[in-house]
Amino acid sequence: MVVVYNRTGVTRDPEIRFSTWMHSEPDIRPSRLLKAGEKPYAFSWVAQNTSLPWADTAGVSVDPYDDVAVWFAHTYADSHTTDGNYAVWVGKVFGGRFPWVKVRLNLVVGPRHPRPGEPVEFEVQFENGGDGQSPATRAHVLLVSESSDKDRLLSLRVPEIPAAGSVTLRITTNSA
Repeated sequence: MVVVYNRTGVTRDPEIRFSTWMHSEPDIRPSRLLKAGEKPYAFSWVAQNTSLPWADTAGVSVDPYDDVAVWFAHTYADSHTTDGNYAVWVGKVFGGRFPWVKVRLNLVVGPRHPRPGEPVEFEVQFENGGDGQSPATRAHVLLVSESSDKDRLLSLRVPEIPAAGSVTLRITTNSA
């Protein structure tokens, strides 16, 4: 079980904390800090008789990738003082760290499409949106020719990509 909540006080800016409990344990574990508050909540921008948005946004969910990790989100007091000074922070407990790689291929086209055998340039961007490092690997790009049966398979070496990082490879080769 995971519980996420705000904690605040006279000398503590509103922060996000969480506690966990495993079914085999006799009691809930002590709370841990997820994100420290940066300032007290600023009430000057809120109209009278208006509900305050702080702590309205919170949630907890099991990660469907491994059914072990638990993701959670909550609001805290950030350093902005004119727009409500609250923001959402996301955390994760349990489970492993996993990469989630998105690939984007951009053909760099000149004033006309290349003819068969002419150089062609393209970029391949690998973006890791996961919370774990993506290991070095190989990627394959198939260049398909519309005018002949001379398709080409390119093999690319992709380096390790840290969590929330990206790598862009720029390749020039002859078109198929």
